Amino acid sequence: MFNQTLFFHFEKNLFWIISLIVFPFLLQAQEKKETYTMFETVYMEVDKDKMAEFEAGMKEHNKKYHNKAPFLAEIWAVRTGARAGSLVWMKGPLTFADLDNEAGEGHGKHWREKVIANCASTGPAEYWKQKDEFVKNPTKQNPIVHVRFLEVNSENGQGFRIDGLFKQMTETVKAMPGDSFWGIYENEFRQGKQGRHFSVVTGYDKWGELDNDTFKSTFDKVHGEGSFTKWQREMRDVFVDGYDEIWTQVPNFSASNN
Repeated sequence: MFNQTLFFHFEKNLFWIISLIVFPFLLQAQEKKETYTMFETVYMEVDKDKMAEFEAGMKEHNKKYHNKAPFLAEIWAVRTGARAGSLVWMKGPLTFADLDNEAGEGHGKHWREKVIANCASTGPAEYWKQKDEFVKNPTKQNPIVHVRFLEVNSENGQGFRIDGLFKQMTETVKAMPGDSFWGIYENEFRQGKQGRHFSVVTGYDKWGELDNDTFKSTFDKVHGEGSFTKWQREMRDVFVDGYDEIWTQVPNFSASNN
């Protein structure tokens, strides 16, 4: 004969047993923080009449508010391209969740009055997320970087080919000698006519390394004779435009050098 009371107690106990097993996993899932590598960059054109004020204010700001991870900040000087002469303030690596805990006492006020007030203009300000599958030597930092910005051709429906082209590029770079940094970043927000959708970053220790470009020959060795020409043609299908900038690190603005 079915014992309803016994079944009720069994069902109740079973509920608590399942809860004890499942709850820790649910809690862990809720507490688990999404991790990825992302950098915030802001272009700055310094007011020529306020150079000294800008330098003092930027050093003070970085030392006070950006002296430890994930809010470490550094300055790069743009040496080539349309924005040559500008500076790039870079913060990270960080995540969007980190930004919720960034504001220290007086941070915004100090930024506006000691940094922005000494700039003739600022922008664009962007967030660049690293595509981890397309990176070589991720912990290496070089004092010179070649940044190639790529604009996706959004009208021809070829975006699905992007990762394949990046994969070929990465395999080639990893086959090249040297331990310099190389990586690809995706802009996290829509860019409209600016077209700065992806950036390909190559690190150098010296300017002279730019004379030793073995990418084409290595590409053909890795992927077969004539493959570089085919890859170039596909790149032109997928990316409608692109341009380069060379950045050099300005170490005296870093918090660790103040």
